[in-house]
Amino acid sequence: MQIFVTTPNENVFGLEVAPDMAYEDLLAFVEMEASVPSKDIILSLNGNPIVDTDPKAAIGSLGVVDNSMLLLTTKRVAPNPSSSTQSAIPTLDFSSIQIPGMPAAPRVDPRAEQIRKQILERQDSLDQLKMSNPELAEHVHDSQKFSDAFAKLQNELRAKEVERKKELQRLYADPDNEDNQKRIMEIIRQENVEESYQNAMEHHPEMFIRTDMLYIDCRINGHDVKAFVDTGAQMTILSEEFCEKVGLTHMLDVKFAGVARGVGSGKILGRVHSVPLQIGSSFFPASVSVIEGNQLKFILGLDMLKRFKANVNLRTNQLEIGEEKASFLGEKDLPDEFGKLGEEQEPKQGSGGAGSSGESFKDEDIVNLMSLGHSREKVVIALKQTDGDVELAASLLFSQ
Repeated sequence: MQIFVTTPNENVFGLEVAPDMAYEDLLAFVEMEASVPSKDIILSLNGNPIVDTDPKAAIGSLGVVDNSMLLLTTKRVAPNPSSSTQSAIPTLDFSSIQIPGMPAAPRVDPRAEQIRKQILERQDSLDQLKMSNPELAEHVHDSQKFSDAFAKLQNELRAKEVERKKELQRLYADPDNEDNQKRIMEIIRQENVEESYQNAMEHHPEMFIRTDMLYIDCRINGHDVKAFVDTGAQMTILSEEFCEKVGLTHMLDVKFAGVARGVGSGKILGRVHSVPLQIGSSFFPASVSVIEGNQLKFILGLDMLKRFKANVNLRTNQLEIGEEKASFLGEKDLPDEFGKLGEEQEPKQGSGGAGSSGESFKDEDIVNLMSLGHSREKVVIALKQTDGDVELAASLLFSQ
């Protein structure tokens, strides 16, 4: 149901509430909207102040019904008794008087401001917000606009909660209906997913921090390159375009052409049997397969890592190979095309589109997530963000 609250300066705002909402929760909502501490709030219904009331009491039991109008007043502050002259003169509060023609002073919700500052302190939190709520993320650098968008979001969430309770009441009114049973099970599943997501966010927030991939600086045939260290790649790979750039195309042995298969697939153009690879001050003879396209310039695969007894030391954040210890690069040291986990390059025309949006995920998973009321585009983005984890993707979509 919807109720309305009138403030001392005659502003009116609406709230979506439920009859079983606790009175203390209603005060918290009014505090957020009116920027008045809940301990100082007095609400009056039909001219009767609601005082000396159990904070846990349901507002429906207090006479609050749909379209009720509540009057907001504040508790008076006792005058300072230190001076008899001062105590004889009443203290007048002009702060709530609206001067005609003057706009009302903007109010920033302190809780929204605290959240905004926390988001700005963590790039991964900002990235997550951009995915889950682009409108809120757009205003993260403006306190007032962020506060307004936050208040709008809170109202929408309250409205959704009211609608959810109404739907549950309707469903439980006829629990033997087969369609109602399916919907009840779906709501329960969504609530379990959301609870799991909230628990993970509270107890293991590090799980939602983007993981940087492992890259090192090296040189191939005298050209600098950032090598992607991939223990899951069977072969060491050079891109077709970078092979041309470093002048190794003339040494390409096309007898070793074929198809590379992994998460996707790509055409192998051939192999260069001896490539001068420099890591630090040491040189390592490398045999590299040249793959069509330019998704990644150079992948240091398992064949080279095993050959030279390399150690991926995540404790020291270094690749130990031979006598060298090459530090892994941070995100700020990588070009844009390397920075983010799960980002896909635009597929090369005629390559079969293995990397096109959505094709790396099961159609069944996409359809199931779309059935929750989300567009295909949002579903694919969520699956990319969670590396194809359907349950976690559903949590992200459900939180929007």
